[in-house]
Amino acid sequence: MHKPRFFTNFPYINVRVINYPNLKVREVYGILAVLILSLALRLYNLPSRELGIDEGFTLQALSLPFPEMFALLAGVGITPPVYYIFAKLPFAIWGALGVKLLSAALSAGAAVFTYLLARELFGRKTAFAAGILFSVMPLAVAYGQHMRTYALLMLLFTASLFFMHRFISTNSTRYLAVLTVINIMLLYTHYQGAFIVFLELLYFFWLRKSHKLNLKLPLTYFSATILAALPWGVFALGQTGSAGTELWLKFDLINIPYMLYKFSAAIDLSTLLQISPLLLLASPIVLAAFAYGIITRILMCGKFSAGKKGNIFFLWFAISPIIFSTLISLIIPVLHFRFLSYLLPLFAVGAGRVIEADKRLAYPLLAAILAFWLYLDILYYRFSSYEMWNDKIGL
Repeated sequence: MHKPRFFTNFPYINVRVINYPNLKVREVYGILAVLILSLALRLYNLPSRELGIDEGFTLQALSLPFPEMFALLAGVGITPPVYYIFAKLPFAIWGALGVKLLSAALSAGAAVFTYLLARELFGRKTAFAAGILFSVMPLAVAYGQHMRTYALLMLLFTASLFFMHRFISTNSTRYLAVLTVINIMLLYTHYQGAFIVFLELLYFFWLRKSHKLNLKLPLTYFSATILAALPWGVFALGQTGSAGTELWLKFDLINIPYMLYKFSAAIDLSTLLQISPLLLLASPIVLAAFAYGIITRILMCGKFSAGKKGNIFFLWFAISPIIFSTLISLIIPVLHFRFLSYLLPLFAVGAGRVIEADKRLAYPLLAAILAFWLYLDILYYRFSSYEMWNDKIGL
């Protein structure tokens, strides 16, 4: 009897058809565990979750016909239209719940690509730790239930970095072609997409000098990406009025420690102080793991290869967005800390690097992080069932 292409002797998965190097069966189950965990945490309490402050605009935009929706998005200057195009069908079928389900699915996809990117850069152990950490991370869970573009932005960002690194490692044009499609979607998802594509281009220029990379092919594909984004750029410039600039918030230097706190604890500081001062330990423990993973497993390991090890690759895309955003914001107000939420997967990867350290330190540290984050998830679920919950979370 002919066996199905994707399975042999079910439940053992024939991973050769996935065409990813050295992917073992247990890793497939690890990826499935990350996917199931992330979906479960994002689907929990989803129907009873109240609308956030900005989500009413999303529903208003989705209730309009496509031409009017595009004009509204461009006129207010909030985000390009891809998320809203994806959300149209589930909104038409299930209303607001359908849009929440879309965000949950996109965020679970980001968890899977967090695993794949970490595996590509650092190996299986870091990949599993990063995937689990991103699945449980309170701010990632909150954005995974949020009816805005951030879950899609995280998914496209991690997918873009994954396929970019696959191209660097293999020089295969199929990865570059997929990267081009993803980057076009990035540019049509959030204005930070242009910033991400720019940083990728700078990295390719660095590779040209340090690794003698031929830039002809990447530049051709990047040119196609920019040309594909021009129609929306021209349309948005023609529609944007003063309302768009009123929504911009300056990113001061003080926002950097605040952003790191939000990444590590999610819920506003004043709210945690009212509940229990013990919860304030969550942020320093998470940041300690992140710093330890970055310093000992990346900066001090002496393997700065842009190919297999990926240390410079990780550092460039984890740190340069913060530095460039801060410098630009000294001139013009361009963003709020939440616009850098696409860095959450890399934050999970950096913290996940601690698993490569001494087990006597790594495992208790990771267990403490997961315990704190699961408790913060429970608090988030409790708050989000009430009106104005966003005041306590501060998305």
